[in-house]
Amino acid sequence: MDLMDMFKQQMTGAVVNQMAEKIGLGGNEQGTTSAAQNVFTTLMGAVTKNASTPQGAESLNKALDKNHTGSGVMDNLMSFLGSGATENVSAKAEDGNGILKHMLGNKQEGVLQGLSQMNNMSPEATKTLMSTVAPMVMSMLGNAKQQQGFDASSITQFLGNQQPKTGNNQLSGIMSMLDSDGDGNIVDDIGGMLGGLFGK
Repeated sequence: MDLMDMFKQQMTGAVVNQMAEKIGLGGNEQGTTSAAQNVFTTLMGAVTKNASTPQGAESLNKALDKNHTGSGVMDNLMSFLGSGATENVSAKAEDGNGILKHMLGNKQEGVLQGLSQMNNMSPEATKTLMSTVAPMVMSMLGNAKQQQGFDASSITQFLGNQQPKTGNNQLSGIMSMLDSDGDGNIVDDIGGMLGGLFGK
């Protein structure tokens, strides 16, 4: 199961068009597709970093088990991206900024600026795209857990196998920012974060 391939499959013309309108890039479907894939790759890297410790993996596993089964966002993607969202999907959309905060911690601003430059987008559009893709990442992980029956150990292995070969120096630089350990873990309290965000 390759989540990037699955993400690309979800990015149909209608979805990309709706996403482009949401972030203020209406008519630029090619740029939106590329930018969304770069954001997805970066956030997957952040989740993988967060789950690289036993404590982080256990917190992620429990949260996905209890509160995030994969339903909602990916089952109602057009509603999630549009204005006619259901209450459940809308709640997850509102959580996008919170998910980003805890995925990226104090690296969020640097990642935001790096992705903005890479994608030739304004920071505002990039932030909106990041907060849109973040719940999609978590929904896909929840769905993968349900299908594969992951425990904490196997979800760490699964995420490790998802690491992309970026082939892009800019994206590689952003990913290396996530791996820097000068200020400790990206997430201050992943257990508290996941319980709070997905306990609705």
